[in-house]
Amino acid sequence: MGRRVKNNSQIKKSQKDKNDEAIVDLRRHIKTGVVRKGNDIFGVWFMLPVKPMSINEYTKLHFSEIAKYRRRYKSIFDVCMCSLFNHNNFRIVDTGVVFDKPVFDKVELSWVLSFNLPRLRDISNYVQKVMLDALVDTGIVKDDNHLVVIKDTTQINVNKESLDSILLYMFGDFDQTRLQAPITKQSKEI
Repeated sequence: MGRRVKNNSQIKKSQKDKNDEAIVDLRRHIKTGVVRKGNDIFGVWFMLPVKPMSINEYTKLHFSEIAKYRRRYKSIFDVCMCSLFNHNNFRIVDTGVVFDKPVFDKVELSWVLSFNLPRLRDISNYVQKVMLDALVDTGIVKDDNHLVVIKDTTQINVNKESLDSILLYMFGDFDQTRLQAPITKQSKEI
């Protein structure tokens, strides 16, 4: 009896199924909400259960692997935005969710990278380029140039009891009527 050998299309399909399952698993752990100061809403936040990618890892990736990460993060942001914003503000196309107009014309980004291993890390090694590209692809941010992203800060936390994750705060002017009504209850006060 000979072994049945899988052809390339079967291998690609099984890899795609595994990637889709991983994204569905991630979606269960994604948290989103709004940032408040008193009664004013001036931003949104996302808690993403993904390991922050260092610039050392990024530069070693083949361009097709970078594209795969970008699609993965875009699908995560699609889920975040669908849970935060009214459905009449975006349309669903083959590649996912696309906003009719950008959510933020100008934005300040604040990344909080959490690791569960207590070791020293070089903060300048953690530039979230692929995630920022995914924010542009989704239409959350108009562009990733210096006129749109006016401030970008990164902070590193170590918490032995939690998983590696990224907490992203996005501050800027946006139309608050685009938010879904129940989501305004999930807020963080700063």
